[in-house]
Amino acid sequence: SIGAQQVSRCTRMTPEQLYTFEDYSCKICSSNIDERTTAEKALSSFQTLQYLPQCQFVLENSSSPYALFYASGSLMKIMTANWRSIDNQRSIEIRNWLFRLLANKGPTISSFALSSLIQLVSRITRLGWIEEPQFQDFPAMVSQLTGSADMCHLSLQIFIALVQEMSQSVGQSLTQHRKTAVSFKDKSLLSIFQTGVTTLHQLKTSLQDARQFDQLRSDSLEIVSRCLSFDFLNSQLDESSEDFGTIPLPSSWRLTIEDPATLQLFFDTYSSSQPPCSTKAMECLVHFASIRRSLFSLEGEKSKFLTHLLNGITNILQNKIGLQDPSNHHEFCRLLARLKSNYQLAQIVQSENYPQWMTLVFEFTTQTFRSPGAPSNSIYYILSLWWRLVGATAYLRDEAPSLIEVYAPQIFETYVSTRLNAVDAILSGHYDDPLEEEEQLKEQLSMIAYLPRCSYQKSAVYLVSLFDPLALNFQNYTCNSMMETPETKAQQCRLAWLVYIIAASIGARAGFSEEHDQLDGQLSSRVFQLMRLHDNSLRNKGIVSGTENLEMAFLYFNQQFRKIFLGDQIFNSTKAYTTLVETLGLTDHFNVLDLLMTKIETNLKYCFASQTIIERTLQFFHEFASSYNGNKLLMKRETTYQLLCYHNSEYYPFLNVCEGKLRELFYNSLGKLLFMHDHIDRFELFIAPFTSNFENLLSCNSLESFCSKKVNLFFSSLILS
Repeated sequence: SIGAQQVSRCTRMTPEQLYTFEDYSCKICSSNIDERTTAEKALSSFQTLQYLPQCQFVLENSSSPYALFYASGSLMKIMTANWRSIDNQRSIEIRNWLFRLLANKGPTISSFALSSLIQLVSRITRLGWIEEPQFQDFPAMVSQLTGSADMCHLSLQIFIALVQEMSQSVGQSLTQHRKTAVSFKDKSLLSIFQTGVTTLHQLKTSLQDARQFDQLRSDSLEIVSRCLSFDFLNSQLDESSEDFGTIPLPSSWRLTIEDPATLQLFFDTYSSSQPPCSTKAMECLVHFASIRRSLFSLEGEKSKFLTHLLNGITNILQNKIGLQDPSNHHEFCRLLARLKSNYQLAQIVQSENYPQWMTLVFEFTTQTFRSPGAPSNSIYYILSLWWRLVGATAYLRDEAPSLIEVYAPQIFETYVSTRLNAVDAILSGHYDDPLEEEEQLKEQLSMIAYLPRCSYQKSAVYLVSLFDPLALNFQNYTCNSMMETPETKAQQCRLAWLVYIIAASIGARAGFSEEHDQLDGQLSSRVFQLMRLHDNSLRNKGIVSGTENLEMAFLYFNQQFRKIFLGDQIFNSTKAYTTLVETLGLTDHFNVLDLLMTKIETNLKYCFASQTIIERTLQFFHEFASSYNGNKLLMKRETTYQLLCYHNSEYYPFLNVCEGKLRELFYNSLGKLLFMHDHIDRFELFIAPFTSNFENLLSCNSLESFCSKKVNLFFSSLILS
């Protein structure tokens, strides 16, 4: 290793050298590419070990923020890359020297250069934490930075950077990083958390300067948030995830968390501040709601903490504190979702203030749905709350009134009506279209679908009352061959929403219920009727821009219906087919299967102009053909037989238009139909179109004819998966 004597050579730079370094450091940030390239080349050597003393000299003597920024960044790279080459004593000397530099000059250094210096000293502390006990004294050293608001601000910034640095593994093996994180968690994290809490308490009475007050409050909230989001289990969690689970605080934190003043402090801070401080305070409350329940020593303490959370939320909702701000609103939605995710409904219901809390949450939910342009992420968390509440009602005792069965159907109706009412504004370009964000849409649908099951008869009647008039208008539009107008496009978008919602409701079927199955049949029959009508329009007009959303909704519906109601065992045990027989003449599940296969065939023939629809149709077909029972059912149908016999571009134009991967997916699905079961006898029929094309190649008696587009397309079609 390199000791202090070896590293300390050439510690000085001449004034001219220092000036040149400062000039190049400034030019590195220049917008002129030539200047920036020249400066980077000139300073590149300062990131090597032999220039460590020069970096120290710059940090000690330069007043240029750019020079300080570059020198600290270079020194951090040197220390990280050469940690094993520098002995521990020298590393401690550098750490202590940097700390003195921060204590003496920190408040006067530009913020970006100061942040780089703080990151450097935090990096050195992390790398040496488990190698030398003296490195573990650093938090105590930082706590001594007192005496003024500026020094307090500096110490809080160092703590923020230190906690963040301890969550990283740069320069360490995974084993070393875990040992470092565990040791830091056990020895220092709680005291840093308490520093943030104590500072917030003191700020309530001791500081009058508004700028310094906001600065210190922001720092304190950031420390608390980072401490509570620390990876306590060393499992390398993605902390950017919105829903990272329960926080497993160590038992040593119990007294601090159980103290009612701690939680109340953050409710008070939220109520008395403006964004971004109020948003950060709400983020801290989200963390508090995520703390593991087993931390509390007694059941009574756990109940007190939960009641405190519910009362604080109730106060915010009653007085509408800060909820007009989008950031506050979003974090509040996260708080509601995390509360139910971490606590059982039976515990929440037992709270004295539960009825009022539930009513206010219901009103907040409906107001959010009615807000124009409400963010999808916020709606996701609200739906997550109600999905969990509805799912937990089955575990409640009969004597415990939850009010969920009263509010859930109303929330469902509000969600549906607000989606339909927002269509005109979306088509006018005022807001993003949720129908075009497929993943977010399906996430919402997967949760909202469970709410109507609390009162399915009422919810089904409501959906029918919305669906039938729109379907009638669509029938008039298609039968009369009317030109598409903004109004007809809006109606088709509303129909798409209803088809999506009906599909999700059917997909949420849980257990066996003759009444619910019959209602599912009534809803499904209407969608199938509309789909037939729409397919007739496709055959006449092809796909048009206004119908793409509706087409995607049909595919989603078919997927959900197949998952729930198509199978050898399901048909004989459900009442869903009763209505299908009465309204559509579908005498058995094979007729429904033919209807789905006809839909696949229609899309592949007439929707080739929309690659998205072709891709979703092929994915549905592949999913169907890949399932064991689905494959058996498909091979019993004449529609499948026709598909295996006639599958070239003459019948399906998308084979000449869409990407090769879709052609591969198509033939991969056909291959599964042929080979999953014993259907080798149909192979000759399947291969016949290719044989015919090969025979046609024999007629190509010139190079020009062999290089024709038709021949190229044929060879492209042979690239199968």
